[in-house]
Amino acid sequence: MILKTIFFTLAALVIIATLIPFIRKDHWTFRVFEFPRLQKLVFVLFVIALGTPLLQDGFIVQLFLGTLIVCAIYLFYLIFPFTPLAKKTVKSSKGAHSSLKILISNVFQDNDRYDKLRDRINAEDPDIIFLLETNGEWKNQIKSSAKDYPFKIEYPQDNTYGLLFYSKIELLEPEIRFLIKKEYPSIKATLKLKSGAECLFFGVHPPPPSPTEKTYSTDRDNELWLIAKEVEDIEMPVIVAGDLNDVAWSFTTDRFLEISKLLDPRKGRGIFATFHAKVPFMRWPLDHLFCSKDFELVKMGRLKSINSDHFPVLIELSEPLSRQR
Repeated sequence: MILKTIFFTLAALVIIATLIPFIRKDHWTFRVFEFPRLQKLVFVLFVIALGTPLLQDGFIVQLFLGTLIVCAIYLFYLIFPFTPLAKKTVKSSKGAHSSLKILISNVFQDNDRYDKLRDRINAEDPDIIFLLETNGEWKNQIKSSAKDYPFKIEYPQDNTYGLLFYSKIELLEPEIRFLIKKEYPSIKATLKLKSGAECLFFGVHPPPPSPTEKTYSTDRDNELWLIAKEVEDIEMPVIVAGDLNDVAWSFTTDRFLEISKLLDPRKGRGIFATFHAKVPFMRWPLDHLFCSKDFELVKMGRLKSINSDHFPVLIELSEPLSRQR
C-alpha cells in the first residue's frame, strides 16, 4: 500500500512536470520546466521501475505506467538530437582551412578566482574571448590575459549583465546595443577573418525567467527573436553566441533557429551542459554558439571549472572561404 502511494505521488508529479511546457505561458513557473528534460527522463524511468511490480494491481496503475512510458518516449525524442546517435547539423571539419577559436564564459560576477579564467585563456589561446557577468573588477583582473587582443568591446556593469569581448580578429563597425532594455547590453560586430571572409558576430546575454530575475520570459524571448529576424535577412556568415539563459531544446530556441536558419553544433555530438557547474545532478546547456551553414566544426568542449556557476565553453570553427551564406 505504501509503495503504491509513493508510486502514484511520484508519477503524478513527473507527468505534470512533463506536460507543463506545453502551456505557452511566459511566467517563470511554466518556462522553468523546459530546462531539466534529461533529469525528468531519468526520473520517469525511475518511477516506471518503481511501479512495474504493481502492474497486476489494476487498471489505474496500468494507466499511470502507460502514461509514464509515453512521457519517457517524448522526453527521449526531445533529447535525442543532442546525442552522438543523431545527425550532425554542423559538419565536422577536415582541417583544410584556417580556424576561428572562441571561448565563452559566464564568469559569475562575485567569483574572485580570476586566476582560474586566466589559466584557461592562456592554455587555450582563443582568437576570441567573450565574457559575461563582468564588472569593473573583472575588467581589471583580466587585463594581463587580454593584452594580446588588440580589438575589444568592453561594457562592464555591476548588475550581472556586463560584457567583455576581446579579439585577435579585426573588428569592423563594433556596436554595443540595447535591444530590450538599457540594463541588458548585447554586441554586434563584423569579424574580418583570416581567410578573407567577413562574419557577423552577435554576443548576447538576455535575462532568465526565474523567481530571482524576471518573472516572465518575455524580455529573453523577444531579444532572441529580434536577433533571429535580423539574421534571417543577412547574406553572409553569422555567429550568435553567449549565455542565452535558455536550453538547447526549448520552444524559444527551436523558434530562434527556425527563423534565423542558424545551426547548433551540439546536435549529433552531445548536450555539453554548462550550468549549474556546482550542482552535478542539475545541469543543462545554457551557454550556446549558433552558426550559419558556412562553418564546419573543428572541436567543441566544456572546459574545467573557473569557480563560476557556469563552465566555460570552447568552440573552434573552420573559417568560410566566401561571404555568401
